Amino acid sequence: MDGPEGPAGPELVVVLAEPRTPGNVGAVARAMANFGLSRLRIVAGVPLDEDSYKRALHAAPILEEARRYDDLEAALEGLDFVVGTSGITNLNDKRHVRNALTPAQLSERVAPMEGRVGLVFGREDYGLYNEELARCDVVVTVPTSTEYPVMNLSHAVAVLLYELNRQVPLPHETIKASEAERDRLLAAFDDLLDVTEYPPHKVANTRVMLRRIIGRSTLSEWEYHTMMGVVQRAVKRIRRLEERKGGPWDED
Repeated sequence: MDGPEGPAGPELVVVLAEPRTPGNVGAVARAMANFGLSRLRIVAGVPLDEDSYKRALHAAPILEEARRYDDLEAALEGLDFVVGTSGITNLNDKRHVRNALTPAQLSERVAPMEGRVGLVFGREDYGLYNEELARCDVVVTVPTSTEYPVMNLSHAVAVLLYELNRQVPLPHETIKASEAERDRLLAAFDDLLDVTEYPPHKVANTRVMLRRIIGRSTLSEWEYHTMMGVVQRAVKRIRRLEERKGGPWDED
């Protein structure tokens, strides 16, 4: 029986309707593993082969545990909310059963849900039939170029899973350098300009440029300490050389 994917949010289940390329199924499994999913349901379609496992790489267990179904209705059993995917927007009401959401809109809608959410992907050459889309609670499409709108199956899966996982916090949040630390780094650069006898007429503009660069870069604590170490080491080295030789750049 399918189990929960994580401690919070809905359980996401990927459903492939009649996939026609074994390698694509393996690539889908790999994309699922990238985002921490493991529940894969396959409706009919081609059998898995060596290429499937080769493209899945370390996601082979997802293929091994994938559940097979004869029809889509059976594959949707036990799902609380069903999302259909389409590579074509709703420009013709005769071709599409409802307006499609973007992945970002879907993410906002799904985030507060509980239970199992099925993400249904259609055939590589045709997608989901109208009657299959009608069975879904919502339809989602990835905005793409009008000249070539249909994505590779595994790419579409990866884009959708990325968007659905955007609200999950990163395991280790980057600690940014404080304003005081940025000021100390700028002071260290001032020391470097001084000991290297940087041309006086260029000092003011160079200081402004350095402040702007550091201000735009959003330095992390680690980056700050690394840069500070490099600059301070250079300043200390130059000053020691000056003391040994009797003055700035004295070669005698």
